Amino acid sequence: MTIALNTRKKQLAILVSAACITMGSASAFAATCPAQGNGNGSTTNNLTTIHGNVVDTCTLAAGESIWLTSTGGLIDGGEGGPIGIAVGSGTTAGSIKNDGTIDKRQNILVEGTLTGGIENTGTIYADAAYYDAVKLDQGIVGGDITNSGQITNTAGAGIALINGSQVNAIVNTDTGLIMSSSLGILVEDSTVTGTIFNQGTITGSEGVGGGIAVLGASTIGGIVNSGTINAAASSYGGPIGTGDGILIDSTAAALQPYTLPSPAIVNGNIINAVDAQIDAQNDGIRVNGAQVNGSISNAGTIDAGAYGIRVGGSTVTAGISNTGQIFNEDGGIRVDDSTVNGGIRNGGTITNNNDGKGIAVRNGSTVTGGILNDVGARIDSSAEGIYVSSSTITGGITNAGTIDGAEGWGIGVSSSTINGDILNSGTITTAAEYGGAIWVDSGSTITGSIINSGTITGAQGIAIDVYDSTINGDIRNSGTITTNGYGGAIVVEGGAVITGNIVNSATIKNTGIGVHVKEASVGGIRNSGTIEAINGGILVEYGGSIQNGIVNEAGGRITSNAFGIVIGGGTVSGGITNAGTIDGVEGGGGIAAIESTINGNISNSGTIHAGFDSANVPFGALSLLVSTLNGSVVNSGTISAPNGTALTIYASIITGSIDNSGTISGLKAIEIVEPFAPVTINNSGTLAGDVLLANGTLNLNGSNGRVTGTVQGVGSTVNVNGSFASQNSFDVGAFNVASGGTFQGAHNVKTANGFNNQGTVSVAAANPFTVTGDYTQAAGATYRMEALSPTAYGQMSVSGTATLAADTGIDVRVARLAPLVPNGILAGVIKAGTLNASTFKVTDDSALFNFEGVVNGNNVDLNVRQATTVHANTVNNGNFVGGGAAMVFDSLIANPNGVGSDMGAVISALGQLSTGGEVSDAVRQTLPLMTGAAASATTSTVNLTGRIVQARQEANLGLSSGDGFITEKQVWLRPFGSWAKQGDREGVTGFDASTGGLVIGADGVLSATDRLGAAFAYAHTRVNGNDSVAAQSARIDSYQAVVYGSHSIDERTDLSWQADAGVNQTDGERSINFGGLNRKASSSYGGWSAHVGAGIGRIFNLNPVTNVVPSIRLDYTTVKNRSYTETGADALNLQVASQRAEELIIAAEGKLSYAMAQDTTFVANLGVGYDMLAKRAQITSTFVGGGAAFATAGLDPSPWIVRGGAGVVLHRQNGLEVTARYDAEANRTSFTNQTVSLKVRKSF
Repeated sequence: MTIALNTRKKQLAILVSAACITMGSASAFAATCPAQGNGNGSTTNNLTTIHGNVVDTCTLAAGESIWLTSTGGLIDGGEGGPIGIAVGSGTTAGSIKNDGTIDKRQNILVEGTLTGGIENTGTIYADAAYYDAVKLDQGIVGGDITNSGQITNTAGAGIALINGSQVNAIVNTDTGLIMSSSLGILVEDSTVTGTIFNQGTITGSEGVGGGIAVLGASTIGGIVNSGTINAAASSYGGPIGTGDGILIDSTAAALQPYTLPSPAIVNGNIINAVDAQIDAQNDGIRVNGAQVNGSISNAGTIDAGAYGIRVGGSTVTAGISNTGQIFNEDGGIRVDDSTVNGGIRNGGTITNNNDGKGIAVRNGSTVTGGILNDVGARIDSSAEGIYVSSSTITGGITNAGTIDGAEGWGIGVSSSTINGDILNSGTITTAAEYGGAIWVDSGSTITGSIINSGTITGAQGIAIDVYDSTINGDIRNSGTITTNGYGGAIVVEGGAVITGNIVNSATIKNTGIGVHVKEASVGGIRNSGTIEAINGGILVEYGGSIQNGIVNEAGGRITSNAFGIVIGGGTVSGGITNAGTIDGVEGGGGIAAIESTINGNISNSGTIHAGFDSANVPFGALSLLVSTLNGSVVNSGTISAPNGTALTIYASIITGSIDNSGTISGLKAIEIVEPFAPVTINNSGTLAGDVLLANGTLNLNGSNGRVTGTVQGVGSTVNVNGSFASQNSFDVGAFNVASGGTFQGAHNVKTANGFNNQGTVSVAAANPFTVTGDYTQAAGATYRMEALSPTAYGQMSVSGTATLAADTGIDVRVARLAPLVPNGILAGVIKAGTLNASTFKVTDDSALFNFEGVVNGNNVDLNVRQATTVHANTVNNGNFVGGGAAMVFDSLIANPNGVGSDMGAVISALGQLSTGGEVSDAVRQTLPLMTGAAASATTSTVNLTGRIVQARQEANLGLSSGDGFITEKQVWLRPFGSWAKQGDREGVTGFDASTGGLVIGADGVLSATDRLGAAFAYAHTRVNGNDSVAAQSARIDSYQAVVYGSHSIDERTDLSWQADAGVNQTDGERSINFGGLNRKASSSYGGWSAHVGAGIGRIFNLNPVTNVVPSIRLDYTTVKNRSYTETGADALNLQVASQRAEELIIAAEGKLSYAMAQDTTFVANLGVGYDMLAKRAQITSTFVGGGAAFATAGLDPSPWIVRGGAGVVLHRQNGLEVTARYDAEANRTSFTNQTVSLKVRKSF
């Protein structure tokens, strides 16, 4: 016998020499069974039964089977052969079954053929060196080898097939026990057409033990372990199979110095089933140089001293999976120089206790179907969780569970190709100081992307590291990355290329750098999530390049104690865009380019903040230091450095410009130092802080631009192209106001090359303006000044020479001033050291004043001239009723002495108005309330009440045609509503009035010819003026007491009369809003009214149901309102004299009555009246603020009045009567009044 030890620890091989094989062959023993005929066995019908102990070897004859009963035994008593049962070469026997005991050096040896199987339910024990307990040597077993008992071999294998042997299947049942100091089951250069099943226990022990070994050119149908395999080996190593739970090995290296045919083939699966156990000193499952036409899977437990599952130089067609537990020292699953189709999946737990890797694919391997650590799965490794080296993975690498890389990487890819993505939706944790939770290096290629939607935690290392490799997709994070390493949470370095983008939409936190690109190329960087990194949010350095720009999107946030984004010796094409927030906290900055090139714009529509403590640090919230920007800085958001500089340009080139429509703020808003080329700033936003231009240009555009600090730059140019108001001084080379531009000067402008105005320079009265240097104003330009009073007005001082072209413009803005004095002088509106000027074109915004520019030495003065009168502006615009008030204002303007301050403000407001129409409108607002319309509205209400009482009187005599059914006493009430409208007439504004009220009365018979009654009326009237320019309104409450009666001349003729008196209360309000004034004048005053009237009418019957009543009537009405003084409008409050209105109307009217039914009557009336006292109203009033009294004419009413109406009367037998009416009144002065009423009468 020869034993060969190779140099690999824990791997063993047993080779039996030709001599030893001859010693143990069945042909060496010729005894038949039973040999002694001692009565312990018998043979019947080719079945030999042994029920006692037999010493001799049982050699089966052709067709013979053997059965050892539970009492039978083949034992080695020191006599007989070393083999228990033998089937010789060339012999075809039946089957072998042992229920008893076989105790021989070679218990069962088959060199021939068994048409049946081998079954052991008893005990087989072997202890001779180099002998196997059950052995097939070129033998063929047509059935299965089944063990339900115990097979023990202290020196050889439990079951062995060698040299081309064949068996259908090998089964160790759940009661079976195979104990061997070598291999539990050995298949070498042999075939198991079915599956090797272990449902019981297989133990290989004592230093050279192994579980199941398939060696050489063997073919099996699969291996299923649902029991326990214990494979122990001593620490010194051993021959083939040493310490492996399941071994498939046909490699020459493992069998040296002999070479067996290869490969071994497994036509099925290798399975460690649920609840199964493999305890191996070396590998749990090992496949070397073999072909597995199926899968390798563990659903139970593998506890291995080396690798849980190891595949080398082999092919696995249906993948490798673990859904159970793998405990190991050197690695959980390892694939070397092999092909695995169907992928590698971990759905269970892999735990490495040494420096092993959870899943390792190495040395030219190919995996199709990817590598998956599934949801709920876990890899605990002291080295890498998943590692791919010099191999190809098609289908990507996915972690949906947990990988704890301890001191190693979570996922590592080296010198390999991943056809697909690297995905993490689970958790990866690593404490490695170097490398990363996901690490790709050494020329690797990822055809897809690296995507994290889970959690990556690095105690001190890098989360994602790509070194000297290519990613043909993106690096995307939508999960959480937390690391404590200086290098960066995401690092691309060492010549790596990312053709896509680095995209963060969630959270990256690192004590070092967030995203770090160095000596590498990346498509673009996009952040819409949060990056918090102490040493820098995004860093591109050492020749790193970005091809498609860096974008911090809206909602994105980058926070750093250093800089949010730094380009240090790198290149960015596509520019840098921020729409979110970049915050350099605790002394940090926003964006910095240092010795770098940016191709494209740096654009900010979000917020960039720097926490610098001093303006003397060389950085800004946005900095270009010794760099080139082939584009512009475009800001529509906020760039701020409260304690430093917002935007710093040092020794750099900007081929475009700095365009600001947002806010740039700091102690220094912009600082340009030693530029390689002049820089242009276009500002339409806010520069809050100093601006240091060097030799650049500042264009002030738009109408909302601001610069709050000083602007400096001896060689610089400032161009005002829009509307700009200074908030601080300028010390520049040249200052230009372009045509169409407006500069409101309130601070000193110092220039080396002069101030050139081709637009408008505006100076407020409160802020005198100084030009230190020369001032030039073109012919089409304007100097605009504010004039508040004869002593308060805008002034511009020029320390050098002021050159004003002939007919250049001076524009005077009169606003909120005390009364200007006609023929007064505004001296020195322009003062100069030397003045070159001749004529001026002076304009103003006042309808009342004109100004004349004159040269007075080196000064320009303005003479004040009155342009026109308030009265002329008023009457020329058709406002004749306002003529009296306008003359008062003209008097006050002409004689300003003694005018109070508030009336002065009123005059100023009038002077500010730019057109005659505006002056006329302003005067209309100062006229008395409703120009007398309130009294007219009260008169209309008194007349309405009188007509209601008159209708009641006519009913008593049937004059209302159908209002019969008279009894002695009657009580009545009549609610009413009225809507009057007076149109505008002859310059007097009309009004709309609405009235609601109630009349209640009672009357009765005094005699056969006389009746007497009394009534009380209340009405509330709301009056609104029609003038939208002079909004006015009044509320009138009227109360009337009425006495009325009638006398019958005959049965068809009636004489009626009435007398009433009343009081009224008026609350009025008028609005004043012109020239900056906004006031309301309020009034409250009382008055009284009186009315007497009489009429006569006669009834004529046209037929039994129709009659008409012609009548004539005379009424006198008078209304007087008391004088009053307004409040709330200061000087424009009016003191209004008492006012009286009178009417004396003679009227003729015809009435029609038609009985539609016994209890229903239709009534109608039509008449005309003439007011013999009609005349235009006139109101006398005085302004509280001063001036003479003036009269205001009201409406000139037409004396003719037309009245008409119709209604329906319903009669009830219980003495109840209801009347509904509609009445209307109109005259020729655009007055109409419509009334609806409902009368209810009850007779007693």
